[in-house]
Amino acid sequence: MKIFRSHFVQSFLALLSVHAGTVVGGTLLPIAMARIVGAEALGIFATASSFGLLLLAIIDWGYETRLPLLVSQTPDDVSSYIGAAQRAKTRLWLLATSVLAGGYGVFMLVHRNTAAPQSLPYLALPVLLYGVWALVRALAMTYSHALRGLQHFGIIARVENSLTFVSHLLAVGLLAAPLVISFAISPSLVVSAVVACLIAGEALKSIVFMRYLQHENRHTSEERPAPPSSSIFYGVIPLSMEHLVFVMMQALSVVQSRVGIYALTLLATQIEVGYFSAVARFTIALRILPGALFNVLLPRFVRSPQPETLRKALLLGGCIGAIGSAALYVCAGGLIWLIYGERFAHLMPLLRVIAWLFLLQTLVNILEPYLLAHKAEHFVNGTLAMALCVFAGMCVLFPVDTAYKAAFASVGMEIILVVVYGVKSLILLPQKKSASMP
Repeated sequence: MKIFRSHFVQSFLALLSVHAGTVVGGTLLPIAMARIVGAEALGIFATASSFGLLLLAIIDWGYETRLPLLVSQTPDDVSSYIGAAQRAKTRLWLLATSVLAGGYGVFMLVHRNTAAPQSLPYLALPVLLYGVWALVRALAMTYSHALRGLQHFGIIARVENSLTFVSHLLAVGLLAAPLVISFAISPSLVVSAVVACLIAGEALKSIVFMRYLQHENRHTSEERPAPPSSSIFYGVIPLSMEHLVFVMMQALSVVQSRVGIYALTLLATQIEVGYFSAVARFTIALRILPGALFNVLLPRFVRSPQPETLRKALLLGGCIGAIGSAALYVCAGGLIWLIYGERFAHLMPLLRVIAWLFLLQTLVNILEPYLLAHKAEHFVNGTLAMALCVFAGMCVLFPVDTAYKAAFASVGMEIILVVVYGVKSLILLPQKKSASMP
């Protein structure tokens, strides 16, 4: 029990530091850009990064969830899984960029005599470089996903944190260089140089991860024949229902995490969207905790699916979630005043509603990997789709046209997920227990 607790805490803290490093780097770099270069450069950076993150979500193709599962089940085949994933991601990137380039060409042709595309040339280079970043980041993530399946969380934390820090520090140093500050250099070129720093960091991550895995394979395994082609995806983009279920899960999860913003964008004013987004920043920052729990627990539940493992995880996660939500609730007024100033003091009740999302999301990120470890992928997808349909129904019956309504609807959706996941997990517990009896 002590060994389990010690290893779990070490793994959790390792991945937590990775999420924290990403959040800090992604927050400080835009702040530095706005302060040193100006709002125009920040706007270009935001547009280009939004494109890159969208492209990354497309080409990851469900591997973030499925690859750790496959590697956990058959760790000896890790090299084959990695190779198949890299080929699929590269082909998806080529397909997606070809479609986007064609769409851009059609847009320019249709609007060639209007003023609409006048600003697009300034975005061309940063967007192109962020497209390259998406591919390089996706390839680095493949190694990270495989290492998660092997439960080698320490190397993930060391490489991700150190190289993320170095690449962002290099980018901030470039922004602060006298050449940028003193001379009227195009904001587009400045942003392009920053993105180039980020690309270099991701490329180095891939190299370090690849060499680490090669070293581990030499010392822990003998040469083996490749597994049959039915078990991995040689040279093609996986389109089997077995894999598409994970693609759908990733897409539904993205919508679920931003459903309040989407609803307000369609039904409310931009002021309400701004209020909800500002307050949701607190739970977004804390979301690194349930995210780390999910990544640690998924391979652990595969290898140790006993009910006791789930109980320990729920006890730990429930305590973390309850403390975090209670702290946000109690300190709501002080946090709003400290971060946003007195003008936003009226948002304190809104933060007290949204605060409970942290507890609910933590429980969801414990129950969901448990269900995935029991091959309940279709159930998870169905539950996510059902919860989103309920949310859409609430938007129609009780128009979600204020930040407060969006907050209550979001909390209600998360409660539905916790209850349904919890009931299904309880159903699975006796089955697993009885199956293990002689």
